[in-house]
Amino acid sequence: QRAIDAAGAALKRDVLRRRAVDVTVVARLGEPFVVTLTCCDAPSLTATATGFTVEAAKTRAVEASDLVEHVGRMGSSPFEAASFDVALDEGCGMGFSAVHKVRTAACKALEKAILAPYEERARTLELPAIVTSDSRPAPEHYRDEPQICATVTSLEAAEAARAEGATRIYMTTDALDAAELSPADALEQGIVPVLDEVCRAVDHVRVDPWVVAGATVAIGNISELALAAQVGATAEIRSCLPVHNTPCMEALAERGAGAFWLSPEITLDEIVSLGTSAPAALGITVFGRPRVMTSEHCILQVANGCIHDCANCRLRARKLSLKNIDGKVMPVRTDIHGRSRLYDAYPIDLTPQVPQLLDAGVRRLMVDGTLLETDELGRAVARVRRAVEAAQAGRKPAARLRGATSGCMFVGIS
Repeated sequence: QRAIDAAGAALKRDVLRRRAVDVTVVARLGEPFVVTLTCCDAPSLTATATGFTVEAAKTRAVEASDLVEHVGRMGSSPFEAASFDVALDEGCGMGFSAVHKVRTAACKALEKAILAPYEERARTLELPAIVTSDSRPAPEHYRDEPQICATVTSLEAAEAARAEGATRIYMTTDALDAAELSPADALEQGIVPVLDEVCRAVDHVRVDPWVVAGATVAIGNISELALAAQVGATAEIRSCLPVHNTPCMEALAERGAGAFWLSPEITLDEIVSLGTSAPAALGITVFGRPRVMTSEHCILQVANGCIHDCANCRLRARKLSLKNIDGKVMPVRTDIHGRSRLYDAYPIDLTPQVPQLLDAGVRRLMVDGTLLETDELGRAVARVRRAVEAAQAGRKPAARLRGATSGCMFVGIS
């Protein structure tokens, strides 16, 4: 950080540091005009530029002070004049624009002389072989069939999603507990438990039992990834662990990650660049409201009605929202542990981009039904199914749902 701060301070200096040079100017009648620059700290670094032929003055003769002034204007070059040696015949005349051209040529020549050793080194360096997307074999997950996935809050919603074509069902561990399903039941019914993004020491007692050998779990933090690798479970990286580059993917895959759910803040161009080298299956939420924030303190406390008993809290049962400074209405849901999740004011609908996502290697397309009623979830899953069918048939999917956005698909986070 100190190095970054120092670099930032250097960039903000009023006067940038320049290399001092000794300037020699030769202006002899009938001979080319000559400018020579020599580095003060390394006299072996020198460069000379010649230009126009010096002629007799037709009006006012040029004086040495004129040449000092005009040759000394180094402009945007990396040099500044430290001294001048001017050899000037009497009665010489010249245009100062021509003088500037010779000085500029001398600056460029000296810059080239300074960089020459580094350019030679660059030519002789043994560069690593570059593997391009054209020469790299397609990852194995590219050959997988597209899978429509759904995050649901109840078994009824799970059935509705499956009826419309969802093949992978995800439920939070709290929703599974509410449905009285055990880890073994979830595994038997093909439901992927979604583990919390926040996991403190006290949470391990209730979360860890869901990570069992042979099961697939969607993990939201590194501690559960480590546990999954330890017990032999397949860990899918949730989008709350942002993966924005290939080295990050590879590092997580080496530690047991079996799939990656991409962040809603990633752009389509970034997805394309990741897809060609992803070490495991890629997924992204194509319909639903993105989670904007998880608060370890209940946001509903602003209503000043906390009873300090989350299980019996009536506020939790209501569909409440938070209006921000811009007037956007953002849904809030608080879980039984008193943690709140704040959602975007607008749902995303990436179904028009399903063809591009499939081309990029994304094979798991998620409908987030956290805030959807059962019938809404069914319609959303059907919408994604039709988009996949259109893409496979070479047709254009339906237009984006009115009121929905494309999220960060085309405009990244700056």
